[in-house]
Amino acid sequence: CLNTAMNFINASTDAVQWDWEFGDGNISALQNPSHMYLGYGTYIVTLKVTSAGGCKDIITDTVTVFTLPVVKFVSDSVCVGDTTSFIDLSYISSGTITNRNWNFGDPASGTDNVSVLKNPTHVFSSSGKFTVTLAVTSDKNCINSVSLPTVVFPVPVADFKIEPGSVALLTDEVTFKDDWVTQNLKRD
Repeated sequence: CLNTAMNFINASTDAVQWDWEFGDGNISALQNPSHMYLGYGTYIVTLKVTSAGGCKDIITDTVTVFTLPVVKFVSDSVCVGDTTSFIDLSYISSGTITNRNWNFGDPASGTDNVSVLKNPTHVFSSSGKFTVTLAVTSDKNCINSVSLPTVVFPVPVADFKIEPGSVALLTDEVTFKDDWVTQNLKRD
């Protein structure tokens, strides 16, 4: 997969020198090198070996580097107790997406903190900013992920009281004082 080191295992016998060409302009003289390709596609890899007596042999083979899924999602900002909807916008240019793993970053919700659905929903246990992670796997077992914040707002608590000393008759006017309270949510 792209951005993953590929390990090359030398299976040559009687060789004391190894000259690798990875097909992308990079080389190595290690017996068992590791190489990371910067682009996806098919590459021709060549291994030239030399024995202690100076005898040489060469082998050529191809390796394929698969593209990674592009991982994107959106979610709505809600109040505590409301259901947050997540919409997966991930795609891959070659192949198919086979698995999704969501982590809602809500440790108080226990096992309900994860999902494998394409477009899941979640009810957060408290207000705040939660880091939600989506990891996507392709049919070539290439995995990519993204973590984004989701904001859950507190629910205000409404309250009022009648001014002390106010007595009202059916036709009298009464003054109400609004004493609603809400929690503060720190924003970055």
